[in-house]
Amino acid sequence: MAKWISRISRLGSDGKPWYPSKNDRVCSAHFLESDYYLGLDHKKLREDAVPSVFPQHPPHKQIAATPRRPSPRKRKIDPAPSPSTSAVPAKAICFEHNYSYTSLESHLAITQKQLAQSKEREQKLANELRKVKATLEDPSMSDVALIFDAMAIRKQVVYDQKLQKYVGFINYGNHNIAGTSDRLATESLTFLIVGQKKFFKHPIGYFLIDKVDAKQQAEMVKEALCVLSDAGFNVVSIVCDGAFSNQATATHLGCSLTPDNIKTEINHPCQDQEVNMMFDACHLIKNVRNCLGELGTIFYGDEKIEWKFIAELHKFQLNSNLHLANKLRGTHLDFVKNKMKVALSQDHLETLFGRIRRRGGWNNNPNAPQFKHALRALLQKNGVLSSNRGNCVQPTENTLCATDDDNSLSFELGTDCHIMSEDDHPTQILKEACRRFCNMMLHHHGKLFNQRHVCGDSATVRHKLNKTVLFLHQ
Repeated sequence: MAKWISRISRLGSDGKPWYPSKNDRVCSAHFLESDYYLGLDHKKLREDAVPSVFPQHPPHKQIAATPRRPSPRKRKIDPAPSPSTSAVPAKAICFEHNYSYTSLESHLAITQKQLAQSKEREQKLANELRKVKATLEDPSMSDVALIFDAMAIRKQVVYDQKLQKYVGFINYGNHNIAGTSDRLATESLTFLIVGQKKFFKHPIGYFLIDKVDAKQQAEMVKEALCVLSDAGFNVVSIVCDGAFSNQATATHLGCSLTPDNIKTEINHPCQDQEVNMMFDACHLIKNVRNCLGELGTIFYGDEKIEWKFIAELHKFQLNSNLHLANKLRGTHLDFVKNKMKVALSQDHLETLFGRIRRRGGWNNNPNAPQFKHALRALLQKNGVLSSNRGNCVQPTENTLCATDDDNSLSFELGTDCHIMSEDDHPTQILKEACRRFCNMMLHHHGKLFNQRHVCGDSATVRHKLNKTVLFLHQ
């Protein structure tokens, strides 16, 4: 407040220096563009912003300069005493210049608090991973594959009432990864492990990013490898899709993708071993399909591979009313409309992303807090086990490991948000019963209509059919 008053330095209506009241406002024209947070719908000042733009200040609002005092008479000046005889107490100096050391102390306290919270979250994450490892039946089950992929989220700023701050910005989890927190997050880079000898999968964390470069993504992969190593897991492979950013990430990790010198092994950052890095075969086949369908012709050496022969084969099968063992259908030729359909996807992360979208009512773009709470709800739901004496049989294979700690999965704290519940099963049963009843009534009235149509009395039956159809589509 003192800095603002000294910068404004104007006179009030009574001629005295101006002091703000609770109803006074400062125009936004007195601030620079750098004084606001970027990317928000409404302007929000930074905490250290001070008004610094005062174009053409009116004379009546300026404090008049005081006349200069006449120079004093020349008098004898005593020499300054030595520091040893006139030492000023440090407390007096701090009291005189408290405007400088108070902000430094508060900044140091905030930094120490953030460091303690970061260490606590890392310890919770390591303990949770050890719990997951302890639930495995065989020590050899520690061999896992690390999969990572990004899911698009909504660019939205949400105020966290618990933390008293805005969330939704990019967050790298207080790790040693360079980045800024003023940009809104557009994706969630999620890491998931899959068992190699017995099927299980479990997400280990995620980063809120916005067009992260290959170097930063490589540091995130190394961080995930170190966290898994501390928990006792042995990562034998890293799997991702064949995007250009992932290819550049593989190069930063130590892979070589040139045709003459293929190298897919990288050095583990925390262990003395190598880890294989590979691209998902399903994505690679899909990319080749898209390339062949759009270009029409690709070359394998000196030989041609043409798309038109596949189209002619499909046309021949339609004309001859034969469907050969190739299972070729029209949807395979018209693949442009089915590029983003993942209903039959075997990618574990895409399946997890689909479940997260379902938690929000099939919302394709959840914001950052919704993503976090949907992931937490899925893991807590899988942690509910049936009784050994009940009439429910426990599945033989656990597909998604559960957790009972709601802060151990993400590198980012979120806020409570509304998540749509699961489908209402009693309502579905009632709708199915009504549908079957209407089908039976339509079948009965249809037979009755055929019988009475010969006799000429069909108006009553037609009226009942119309009422049944209207009831069915309500």
